[in-house]
Amino acid sequence: MGKQIVKQRYAWWFIFVITPWAVKSAVSIDNGLAHCVTIKPQQLVVEPLPILSLSVEHQQLIAQCGCRSMLAKYSSRLPLKKSNIQLMSGQFIIDEQPIIKLPIATSARLIGDATSENIDTIKITISCAM
Repeated sequence: MGKQIVKQRYAWWFIFVITPWAVKSAVSIDNGLAHCVTIKPQQLVVEPLPILSLSVEHQQLIAQCGCRSMLAKYSSRLPLKKSNIQLMSGQFIIDEQPIIKLPIATSARLIGDATSENIDTIKITISCAM
């Protein structure tokens, strides 16, 4: 009787994380609620789905910034040298949570290498939803 050789396959999953110091250069935030809420990028996890963690510091209620609810809207876009790519948009609640996590693209392949020379920064725009 012969020996059977069993081959094992190993799947290695790596989560690509852009560290806080690199996030500040890879992500730019246009905060339309800056008089009420300070929002800063903290961490960008790219794989399997690009998720941006933001720190949130409240100065006053967002109603005092003209919002009619606690809902804010955001959009993400990728400015390339010759055009802009709209990545994703949505709404989120601004309450007392110090960290908010937002999906910024439907696929890691859309943003590619956020440190590439072809990409300036990922632009995030935040404003009142209503």
